[in-house]
Amino acid sequence: MEKYKVGDEYKLRIIMINHANKSSPEVARSLTREIIAKLNEGASFAEMATVYSEDTFRTKGGDRGWVELEKEKYHQPLEQAIRALGPGQRSDVIEAGDASWIVLVEEIRPSRYRPLSEVRAEIEKILGDEEYKRLYDSWIARLKAKAFIRYF
Repeated sequence: MEKYKVGDEYKLRIIMINHANKSSPEVARSLTREIIAKLNEGASFAEMATVYSEDTFRTKGGDRGWVELEKEKYHQPLEQAIRALGPGQRSDVIEAGDASWIVLVEEIRPSRYRPLSEVRAEIEKILGDEEYKRLYDSWIARLKAKAFIRYF
C-alpha cells in the first residue's frame, strides 16, 4: 500500500545562479540582489527566470512542475527553505553548493494515495505476472513429478 503513496508535492519555479560562471561569488550575490529587487517591484518570476536563471529550466520560466521532495535530491538548505514556504510564497536568496537559488512555491499538494484510475494498469500487470509465475511453477512441478532422471 505504501508503494502507491505520494508524499507532499510542491509546484515550483526556481531561479538558479551558478557561482562558477561568475568572476567572483560577490558578483553572483549582487546579481541575486538585483533579481530580488526586481521581483519586489512586481516583475514576473517566470520572466526573471527566463532572463537570469542558469539551469535547463530557464526556457520554461524556471518551472520545475510538481516535485516530491522525498524523491528529489536538493541541497539541505534549499529543501528546508522550500518546506518553509506556503503556496504563492517566494524565498529570499538561498546559497547552497556552488549556486544561489530563489524559489517560488506556486502550489502544494498534501501527501496522498494515488487514485485507482492511475494505478490500475500497474496493479493488473503485477497480478498477471504473479499468476504467470504460479502457473509456470505448477507446470514445472508436474513435469518433475512425471520425469525420471538418472545420474551416471
